[in-house]
Amino acid sequence: MPAISGSKRLILGREHDEALRAGALAALRRLKAQTRASSWDTGGCQEVTTLRFTIDGQEVTLTSGTNSGLALEGPAVLVDRIRTEIEASLSLDESSD
Repeated sequence: MPAISGSKRLILGREHDEALRAGALAALRRLKAQTRASSWDTGGCQEVTTLRFTIDGQEVTLTSGTNSGLALEGPAVLVDRIRTEIEASLSLDESSD
């Protein structure tokens, strides 16, 4: 299925990277994301967890899947903004060690 015009899918990293997942969720909290839905599903040996958020009226999805990694999808500008927040969050965590 083709992406919606103006949307972006960004693979953030490995699906089991707990620091990355925590950084992504912290970034979403800082941006005052509202949780819209969550789901967990399996298909054979594949597991997929999907979290949908709304930020400023725009929907963004954080998906964690076996063999597909931790991915962020939504409007390109918003995805880039969240990525910047995630990077800032991870930098702050690393500097506090």
